[in-house]
Amino acid sequence: MLRLGEELQALVKAAEQPLLIDIEQAERHLALNGTGPNDPQILCAYGVTNRFVPERKGGGDTPYDWDAVTADAALNGHDYAALRAHLTNPDGKTRNLGYISCPGGTSIKKRSEIQQGRVLFVEIDQEGLDKEYQAAIWKEAKLPEPTYQLDTGGRSIWHTWVLDRMVSADRIRAGRARLSKAIEDVTGIQTDHALHSPHQPARLAGGIHPKTGRRSELINVTGKQYSHDALMSACPELEVKEVVVCSDNLFPDDRGEVVREGEYPEPAGLDRPVPLELALSQKTRELIKTGQQPGQKPHRVAKAWSLSKSFRAGQRQLEALGYQVDGDPLELFDQFCTNSDFCGRFNLENCRAIYETGDCGSGELSKSALRRAIAKWAEETGQ
Repeated sequence: MLRLGEELQALVKAAEQPLLIDIEQAERHLALNGTGPNDPQILCAYGVTNRFVPERKGGGDTPYDWDAVTADAALNGHDYAALRAHLTNPDGKTRNLGYISCPGGTSIKKRSEIQQGRVLFVEIDQEGLDKEYQAAIWKEAKLPEPTYQLDTGGRSIWHTWVLDRMVSADRIRAGRARLSKAIEDVTGIQTDHALHSPHQPARLAGGIHPKTGRRSELINVTGKQYSHDALMSACPELEVKEVVVCSDNLFPDDRGEVVREGEYPEPAGLDRPVPLELALSQKTRELIKTGQQPGQKPHRVAKAWSLSKSFRAGQRQLEALGYQVDGDPLELFDQFCTNSDFCGRFNLENCRAIYETGDCGSGELSKSALRRAIAKWAEETGQ
């Protein structure tokens, strides 16, 4: 009897809990973006880490099989049961309900999955702002009326403009940045620049905000769609930073080391690009993963600046040897800053203000050391 009573109490308690995902709201949100209940869509539970539904098969650098994702969605719709399991994971690291706003997968560069999109949004990420003021801020910036807005259930409101057709991922990134700039130039209020990237998880309506317990919901829905050009005509242009060519002295002194021809692979003999990380020391590679915490020396600002030079120099070293490069210096820089909680996890654009675009100087590895690293990698990958 005692066990039965405990089970009944557990059932009553579960029944009193708010619905973890309001699927009707979530599907309405996706529909406003142009995604129907049987269209392909990457959903996610995110936070400290990300868990995607459906999962990417194959591991490594294998991209999403978008045809398979499309076929599965046509038959089964969106898998909210798998999403609930991730949201309730006991480790508590994936408690936010979200989605990837562009089709194709979850990666821009490494797997080149995301090629296009049609959703532009801005989140104001500043504490203490009245939500009514936030919701009307597009008027102050003289922007067109959003397609809809999303009250996150936390402190912020997202403004979303849906385009009438797909445009390239580069135009998505630039469009979001220009909408942010339009608001920031007029109000001086900081927006979340991490959301400029087409692969960044976005909050989905119908979920419970983990910090407040309130549900995210759609507000001020107009359903309007815009051409990219018409929307951008209301936005300021972005400033273009001049990038200086790296130093001719890319390679440190080899100190008498000799690598003979045939001991390393020639570029034409490889069937894939060389990872940028091969041009970095083991210490730097570990630092990217672990980050640098407050109080450690040198200061994180100085370290981030010097690493930005190392990442660019490494790319140029590989290119100077004739190899194609897999990886992007700015992505490695973002990874280090995020893992260091530098400028705040969701304000990477602020960190990028110190990203060195001038002469990057010498790389970390000598020419012979880099060639040996390439040879080892080529052997390990069966090339």
